[in-house]
Amino acid sequence: MTGGIPRGFFIYKLQYASGDAIIDNLKKMASLLSSADTGSTPLIKAVDKVKWIKENNTLLLTGSNQEIEQIKEMIADFDVPSAQKTAGAQVKS
Repeated sequence: MTGGIPRGFFIYKLQYASGDAIIDNLKKMASLLSSADTGSTPLIKAVDKVKWIKENNTLLLTGSNQEIEQIKEMIADFDVPSAQKTAGAQVKS
C-alpha cells in the first residue's frame, strides 16, 4: 500500500486497436486533463505508467483500483472496430 490506497494491476487484452495507438490516445487524454486542471494528477500518473506488451497486444495497467477502472473505461472508448470509431471516441491533437 502507498499512502493507504490499495495499489494493483490489470492486464487489458486489446480487441481491435494496437497498443501503441491506444497509449498515444491515452497520453493525449492525460494532456487534456492536465491542461484543464481537473485535479486528476493520480490518474495522469497512472496513464503515464501504462505499458504495451506488443507480443500479445495487451496493456499493463497499474495504480489504485479507481485509477485502473478509469483507464479501462478510456481504453474501451478507443478499442473499437474502425467502422465504429466516432469523433467522440478519438482524441484530436
